[in-house]
Amino acid sequence: MTTKLKGDLNSGMIYAIYGSTSEFGRENTPIQLTPKTIKPKYEGRAVYELFRGAGIRIYPIATDLDKIGNDKTYRSLSELPEHVDVVISCLGKDKALAVVREAADAGIRHIFFQPRTDSSEATNFCETKGLEVTKGCMLSHWSVNGLTRFVSPCFYMGLGATKLPIKGKGDKEASRG
Repeated sequence: MTTKLKGDLNSGMIYAIYGSTSEFGRENTPIQLTPKTIKPKYEGRAVYELFRGAGIRIYPIATDLDKIGNDKTYRSLSELPEHVDVVISCLGKDKALAVVREAADAGIRHIFFQPRTDSSEATNFCETKGLEVTKGCMLSHWSVNGLTRFVSPCFYMGLGATKLPIKGKGDKEASRG
């Protein structure tokens, strides 16, 4: 079953998520999405965990990190084992234009900007190249349970968002592929 996500995106698409140790944490960083999490420290890693836990194909890209948990990170879109449909940018605004240029060169038509990651140069470039741009926070698709939901910004951001079903049980399962 395909789940509708932000904009024209859905769970049947293949994703790449651009980040670095600032957005993913180090290789041994603890799991970010637990029942007690109010706001993840590393939002890029949390989005990655959410998608992997929901069974969505997603590839992490980071030039300063070899792995996220047990999963290999790639250095660029050209290293990926298959073509992706969407690039999620978690890098700072200063890297936004480079990300969208690389995506355009790779034939990727959808760019998703997490909060505070887009720049006017990047969005203008996307417009001139005919790339679809969506902005928001993918964590709005995270189902926050228990008392945590009353204080979690992810819960309030995603009140109307479809929640992704996590396949398997437990925190370890949610971060594995």
